[in-house]
Amino acid sequence: MCVSKFRGGLGFRHLGLFNRALLAKQVWRLITSPTTLAARTLKARYFPRSSFFDAKIGYRPSYIWRSFLSVKDIVRKGCKWNIGDGRSVNVWNDFWVDDHTNLGPKPNNCDVNQVRDLLNLEGDDWNRELLYSLFPHNNASKIACCFVSKSRNDVLFWHKNPGGRFSCKSAYFLALEADEDMVRNAISEDSIEFWRAVWKARVPGKVKLFMWRAWNNYVPTIDNLQSRGLNHTSSCTHCGETTENLVHVMFKCSAAKEVWDRCSLGCFYDTQGAVNFHDFCRVILENFPAEWEVFMMILWGLWTRRNKHFHGQLNGREGKVEEVAKVILSDYQKENQRGIISSTNGVHNTHTTVWLRPNAQHIKINCDAAWQKESGKAGLGFVARDYNGEVLFSGTRLEWYASSPLEAEAKAVHWAMIHALNRGYSNVIFETDSLCLVKALHNKIVLLEIASLFSEILSRSMAFNDCKWSFVKREGNRVAHSIASLALSCSNEIMLDGSVPSCANVWVTKYVISSNIE
Repeated sequence: MCVSKFRGGLGFRHLGLFNRALLAKQVWRLITSPTTLAARTLKARYFPRSSFFDAKIGYRPSYIWRSFLSVKDIVRKGCKWNIGDGRSVNVWNDFWVDDHTNLGPKPNNCDVNQVRDLLNLEGDDWNRELLYSLFPHNNASKIACCFVSKSRNDVLFWHKNPGGRFSCKSAYFLALEADEDMVRNAISEDSIEFWRAVWKARVPGKVKLFMWRAWNNYVPTIDNLQSRGLNHTSSCTHCGETTENLVHVMFKCSAAKEVWDRCSLGCFYDTQGAVNFHDFCRVILENFPAEWEVFMMILWGLWTRRNKHFHGQLNGREGKVEEVAKVILSDYQKENQRGIISSTNGVHNTHTTVWLRPNAQHIKINCDAAWQKESGKAGLGFVARDYNGEVLFSGTRLEWYASSPLEAEAKAVHWAMIHALNRGYSNVIFETDSLCLVKALHNKIVLLEIASLFSEILSRSMAFNDCKWSFVKREGNRVAHSIASLALSCSNEIMLDGSVPSCANVWVTKYVISSNIE
């Protein structure tokens, strides 16, 4: 029951594992707040000359220290380093490069220990010659794309949660993944697709729960009752057959076949090779996906009718199960739709979907990134326009690696800022379709996942006379998006004055000149 709904369970929280997640929260605070009294006390007692991750259980440890060490692996899996000056991160043992929890073992006769040893003498960029001599080309390219800042310390963040902040929810899922009993409950991709179809269906919750019980054969058919010694009746409630199992009640009983014959599903109950409840559900999902919700409702209706017949409670309406099921489904969906409409009624969406020109004193630079999850490549693009909508300059280039869409968007903004400063613009509005990034820049709340790059963006923004941040939906950022997408198919950096690449001309004309410049 504690297994995820999409893996055949009911998604209940496992109290033992959730307790481990709460312990991980205390350990995370111990690591990230080393000046607290509790942290200083534990460090002095158990790991005075090392970090928590290198600490041993020690001599006569307290119960709380044993508990903390029991969740060390969970914390280790959830945290990652964002490189600043590189002085706090061990190259070989710490997690700081994507897809590599560590880069060890350390080669023989290698003097490199800390990430700082991989930087140039000034500490503001990578020593690329050293990188490519120590690591495989793919890893060296990833490292070379990491942003470094000699003026900022390395930051440990929780990479399992957006923004880098610790959450008990993500720690719980890490504990769930590590639990051996949960791992044993691995199921096939077909079953995952089935559960996704069940839990995302727009049907009442009791119908979904019935499907879960039916899939696991947790319904009190006569066969199941007899196997537990609870019933002496051996015949079907409806047709008098000598057996009554789930497949018989739902598909093989003559009363059930009459119901299915009145539906538009054909004689699926006679499908060759379909012998259990799982098989019949897959037949419907593969051949009649549009009827899946109706199918679920009819199954529930058939079981409800069977129970009423078994207990002598029929009232005459149960004969047309399919009609009752469709009416209930229609009423349920209409009521839910009415609730959605009423909840959104009166809510004003302040986010614009078109490009709006800046005032006469400012220029607006729209930035975007196109990110490929498989390879990590990111295309960066920006376009600067004035009050009249005229293009001042634009640029696009390929970034060989970005760990996330957020990092790619931040790199696009940072690159655009450099060009705006180099060209001497002092009043600038930077606009992007990354709401998370814009909110953080507005409120100056550091995103730990990109801490060094984020701080550099804020630092450079101080060089402008007036620097503003703006969010626009993707529809209003099409010019920058098309420029960024171009970079994925072009390895050369492109900078244009007074124009944009040809792929973006149509969007400049349609969304800027025609719609906004009047």
